[in-house]
Amino acid sequence: MHVWASWCQPCMASMPRVKTTHDGLDPAKIQFVGLNIDADKERARSLVQKGDWSWAQNYLGEDSDLIRQLAVSSAPAYFLIGPDGKLVASANHWDEIRPAIEDSVNP
Repeated sequence: MHVWASWCQPCMASMPRVKTTHDGLDPAKIQFVGLNIDADKERARSLVQKGDWSWAQNYLGEDSDLIRQLAVSSAPAYFLIGPDGKLVASANHWDEIRPAIEDSVNP
């Protein structure tokens, strides 16, 4: 899962790398889920379409119970959840979470 927003420069800067990683992995082995926290979900949807971010996107808004439950204090935030539902890794930078993703998909 990754928490992102259109106003978040690091989020937008990492999206091409997220897309490249997503597109290069077997969807039977991993699912990507975007959690958008924009106040204007139409702006977020437009970015998703323009960027061809084909993975699941959830538009939570800026006052989301889920974001509070995940204890997200800044964006971007990345979470790798294992098949057992347990947290495998988390990070605030794509380059920190990507190796964990690749290791879990290609052991």
